[in-house]
Amino acid sequence: MVSVEMSVREMIQVANEVQHTNPGLYERIVTALTHAVSAATVAAKSRITVISLSEDKFIACIKAFRLVTGFGLKEAKDFFDVVRGPWLGYNANCDNHYGNGQPNSIVLEADKARKLFDELSKLDCVVTMTDNHR
Repeated sequence: MVSVEMSVREMIQVANEVQHTNPGLYERIVTALTHAVSAATVAAKSRITVISLSEDKFIACIKAFRLVTGFGLKEAKDFFDVVRGPWLGYNANCDNHYGNGQPNSIVLEADKARKLFDELSKLDCVVTMTDNHR
């Protein structure tokens, strides 16, 4: 196997040049580009930060969080207990290890982050989403 570094533009140019003369090489280039773009898309991450939530929707927020993230009940409850604040006796400065040092945030794949953002917004949470976090 030979490894060659090329820009996407260069790969497209080569593919166009060999499309009619070497269809096998053309197919391999197109497949490589497809896989590269898919890998780049999968690698995109976003940070969801929950600023506040309505106390009467606490359980619904936990359910939505669990549904999107696949976390267990304890992890989801702990996440939202930190958001609820020190007045409940929780240390808002603790690291929940999901948000890389930000206890009220979590870093997820971009599509999951968008879904969580939408679900929590529907539940009247004040939520922010920061894209392109890697």
